Amino acid sequence: MTKRWTALVALIVASCNALPDVDQRIDLATTKAAEQGFASERIAANPFTLQAFHRGLDSGAAEWRVYFEGDGQAFLTRTKLSPDPTPTNPVGLDLALADPAPAVLYLGRPCQFRPADDVSPCPSRYWSSHRFADEVVRATLRAIDTLLAEHGDGSTGITAC
Repeated sequence: MTKRWTALVALIVASCNALPDVDQRIDLATTKAAEQGFASERIAANPFTLQAFHRGLDSGAAEWRVYFEGDGQAFLTRTKLSPDPTPTNPVGLDLALADPAPAVLYLGRPCQFRPADDVSPCPSRYWSSHRFADEVVRATLRAIDTLLAEHGDGSTGITAC
């Protein structure tokens, strides 16, 4: 009887600690965004491809509110890096989805929201020691510039959140 209880407790504890896999995290974020009328777009911003969710960028709004995701699931423990930084709880996305502004843009960080079949390199330094490296900042700005070129009217302002 004791062995059964031990096995049951171990199974329950293991299931409580299980993280959704990357594709499940991407699906959850995409579904949440779509339910709020946000489009999903992957933006090529060399050397990264960034995930964007946006609403109202073609509305002619004079200002876009831009939200950036935090570090996401960068570490599994204090000292062990995660194999993928896609957030399990995308707080930046939740804030963007709750924003009533006419034009809202959310950008994931480099290496986040990469489908499991994406084999392009994305070294873990970009979600640990090099989170704000020049190439990260420049890629983020390139992604915004790309969206401005596609959806802006030349006079659109940006408010970063």
